[in-house]
Amino acid sequence: MNNPIHNSHLEQKSFHDFYALYEGMKQKGIYLLEYHDSYLKDAFVTQLTERFISKGSQALLIQKEQPSYTLNDLYLSRTLFRYNPHEFFSISEVGQGTFDFLPSLPPSFQLEINAFMTNTEIITLPSHQPHDCLDLISRKLEQNPGIKFVIWESHTDYFYSSNLIPRLSRLSFKYGIPSLITSKISTEKFTNRYPFLPAFLQSSFYVHSKYPNLFSLSNSKEMAYQFELEIKTASNKQKKQFYTLRPASGYCQEG
Repeated sequence: MNNPIHNSHLEQKSFHDFYALYEGMKQKGIYLLEYHDSYLKDAFVTQLTERFISKGSQALLIQKEQPSYTLNDLYLSRTLFRYNPHEFFSISEVGQGTFDFLPSLPPSFQLEINAFMTNTEIITLPSHQPHDCLDLISRKLEQNPGIKFVIWESHTDYFYSSNLIPRLSRLSFKYGIPSLITSKISTEKFTNRYPFLPAFLQSSFYVHSKYPNLFSLSNSKEMAYQFELEIKTASNKQKKQFYTLRPASGYCQEG
């Protein structure tokens, strides 16, 4: 049985599973997730979002552009995999919009799917102006107090150089929510440039695998690929955890 993780012990967290990730990130503040592969990032983020929703929260996701799959497709495919790992629809099959199988799922799984889809709001960026995005986030949080997790698809250099941090920090502390900024790496990861995390970041995560395009493998139901999650905390502790991604289902398995 897992031991409970208390707030006073969060700096000693291992992030070995999504429960620990949720416990470590549910505190207000800004977090950074860097990645190379967009599909791996989306699978990871939706599974983390699933944990927040299972605890009664709602989530707001701000995307730069629409990917080849939707985050709802990812969640649905993962739910089908958990229901029957030996026979499930791959992410590409789910994306074709055939949902005749839903009534055959047990009520508990149908409730999970409905909860994710109704408690996750996904929007695209209104413009390339960062303050427009912040205004949108502020309005959404004001209109819906149930939102307890914000994921903003941006870029490390962009948000760091555009003087958005003070305002985003104020939003996070005003509403008592964590804000996760996801950033695709084009040069080197953020923590390589700074021996210590800047004060505005609670933790920095780097998720990566040896395979550059995991979505291209999303029809291969027999394949699973290991990936790494590197963590750097505000106290300058660095950790590394290993997960397994099953691309066909978008399922991230701990260990």
